[in-house]
Amino acid sequence: MDNLLEIMRIMRKPPMGKLIVKIGDSQTTTLDEVRDPKARQRVLAAIGELVSYAGGYAVLEDAGLAPPSQVRSNRRETGGEGELTPEQAQFLESLKEQPAPEPPSTSTRLATILNRLDNQPEHQEQVPEEPRSTAEQINVILQDLLLQDDQLRDRRIRLASAVGGGLQIIVDDEVYQRPGQIPDRAVQEIIKTALRKWESTE
Repeated sequence: MDNLLEIMRIMRKPPMGKLIVKIGDSQTTTLDEVRDPKARQRVLAAIGELVSYAGGYAVLEDAGLAPPSQVRSNRRETGGEGELTPEQAQFLESLKEQPAPEPPSTSTRLATILNRLDNQPEHQEQVPEEPRSTAEQINVILQDLLLQDDQLRDRRIRLASAVGGGLQIIVDDEVYQRPGQIPDRAVQEIIKTALRKWESTE
């Protein structure tokens, strides 16, 4: 447990008062009060990991500790279980390389995926080994690729579902909204490879 990096401290005014988040020497009550862009990114990344630590945003929703997400609200209204948000679809599109001549369109592939998910029996969704989100499905493939890459195996690289919807890339302690923002081309390429493998399994 050496070389631990403190991102923030979370305190509460008694009794059960407002949360105080201490970042460095500053005490804040909202993210808007964090002026340093790098500190904001680290805090956002930590919050995203805390959501994963809790078992996912759906766990917080079901416990009544978080408002319903737009994605789940849409799914309840339409009855779809695997529908992607526009932000997720745009993110996946940005990861793709130039397509080969006359490939199936993105909309066709996504429609096929959604139809398969909609037609699955409900009991299949309860299988523990089945990832529950697009980010988790891609991460299973991504982590396997990282273990096989001598250059990147020690890097912390993963995709995460953003709290407000959509996806984000977390590379070590930095958060990126698009792969083009990542300075390391090797990281960009391994994410694209993971996406292509994910699409080939659908």
